[in-house]
Amino acid sequence: MEITVDEWIVHFISWSQKREVAVKFLEKIHQKCDKLVTMRGKALDEKIWNMAKSSQSWDIGSRRLVKWFMGEFRNNPNKFRVFEELNMGQLPADLEREIPEDDLYLIKTALCTSDHLIVTTDGRLKDKLSGRSELIIRLVDEFLETYISQTPKI
Repeated sequence: MEITVDEWIVHFISWSQKREVAVKFLEKIHQKCDKLVTMRGKALDEKIWNMAKSSQSWDIGSRRLVKWFMGEFRNNPNKFRVFEELNMGQLPADLEREIPEDDLYLIKTALCTSDHLIVTTDGRLKDKLSGRSELIIRLVDEFLETYISQTPKI
């Protein structure tokens, strides 16, 4: 499964209150051989690199988590797929008009995957896209509850 996530993953790794959930999610991705996906140079990609830089001043455990995330996920093409915008097609005009510009990269990215899945904390985005049959939109809490509890296929 290829999972398009927005910036929540960076916030979950960065915030001590959400870190445990982030680790469980990332461990499950590892177990299931799934991937995170994004578009190069967009909001999530930028926040990941900013987190990597700023984590140098964090406590040792947090720095280790970021280092693990960067090595096992962001810099690992088997766990993290990065699309180039130049290689993506155009979105339907109605989507371009209805969706905030800073969220369009999520839709373009998800449509480049076989799963067409976006996991987000943005309830308004989910509401706007709920009628679109070509996309699957899940809010983080509902998705993680199911995803983390799944037994990997053997």
